[in-house]
Amino acid sequence: MDYKILLVCAGGISTGRLIKKMESYCEEKGDNLKISAAGVSSVDKVINDYDIILVGPQMAYRVEELQTLGKPVAPIDSFDYATANCKNILALADELYNK
Repeated sequence: MDYKILLVCAGGISTGRLIKKMESYCEEKGDNLKISAAGVSSVDKVINDYDIILVGPQMAYRVEELQTLGKPVAPIDSFDYATANCKNILALADELYNK
């Protein structure tokens, strides 16, 4: 996994737990993942450093707006987000990146 993921939530805080779990999951698999979080209001300032945008379910209504930034964007499934289902979330990321 050589791409960079930006997780977007309301303030950039609620994704911290998810980021730690995803980093641990990737580390176990031997993948070097770059993943960070940002609040929706600051995405435009950091977007150039990332390849895809995954959006927390609470911000899914902003997907169309984020698509105008020119990067692949998708909302994370609510259940996958709540349970930190890294396998499913990274499958979504792979699908986005490979489009």
